[in-house]
Amino acid sequence: MNPLAASVQTDADAMIASGVEPEKAYQRAAFRVFGSKPGAYGAGLQALIDEGIWETDTDLAATYLAWGGYAYG
Repeated sequence: MNPLAASVQTDADAMIASGVEPEKAYQRAAFRVFGSKPGAYGAGLQALIDEGIWETDTDLAATYLAWGGYAYG
């Protein structure tokens, strides 16, 4: 009845099946808030934009994903 709980369970089960320890699998499956690494601020795009050191939207997207890839549980 709870779609979030079902998603966590499905993701955790898949990780456990691939060899991740159950406790760590449930912790990782429950992550829902992502942001920049601790101590950093922003999405990492400002320098690229200010300096004009990007060529395509793909460059911006890759930077955004790299900077926002830190999970907080």
